[in-house]
Amino acid sequence: AAGPPFLLALFAGILVWEEVWDLPNSAALSGWLLLLISAGAVVCSVMYERRLWCRYLCPIGGMNGLFAKGSATELRARQGVCAGNCKSYACINGTCGTSGSPSKLDTAGCPMNMHPAQLQDNKNCTLCMSCVKACPNTSAEFRLRLPLSDLWEEHEPSWGELGVLFLLLGAAALHSLDAGHGTLAAQLHAGPELAAGVSWAHLGLSAAVLALPAAAVWGVDTAGGWGARH
Repeated sequence: AAGPPFLLALFAGILVWEEVWDLPNSAALSGWLLLLISAGAVVCSVMYERRLWCRYLCPIGGMNGLFAKGSATELRARQGVCAGNCKSYACINGTCGTSGSPSKLDTAGCPMNMHPAQLQDNKNCTLCMSCVKACPNTSAEFRLRLPLSDLWEEHEPSWGELGVLFLLLGAAALHSLDAGHGTLAAQLHAGPELAAGVSWAHLGLSAAVLALPAAAVWGVDTAGGWGARH
């Protein structure tokens, strides 16, 4: 339950950091960002199995999971074959050491701890093909499909996914103000104390622009609900 709030807070913090401290033009700060994300992955890998950082805490993982839903490919398994023939759950448990001798097809199982027959969308599948190699019943299949299929078939987004989407929209708004026209402060005709560099006002202004798409949608939804009641 703590995953989405942490992911969204970290993502928003990185986007504000990028704007206020001019992260794209600072090699040192870009290096610190890479260290931060790498440290999170290492610490979580030491303490927990099955890529907890990538699935629940990393902003990059959140974005990739959202974008994967629009993919033209998918990896799924035939539920009837899995339910009727499978007893080893090799797709999750792996095949290392089960054959008695090492093989090039040996795998540790799905690194995301997902059964391909239970996947409802592409969010938690990295297409590593471990389950395809491990399945003794050739149930797991890599398929082509229509793009955006995950969004057409009774899609129920989580609030964490919606948060990532709104942050991406806010980031687009933040970057569009900067693109080719100077800093955010200059674009909004701010005073010299704001345009001079890092300040609380610049931080607040960046956070406000980042939150603007979500606030706009919330306002429209609230107004629509109020209008329907009256």
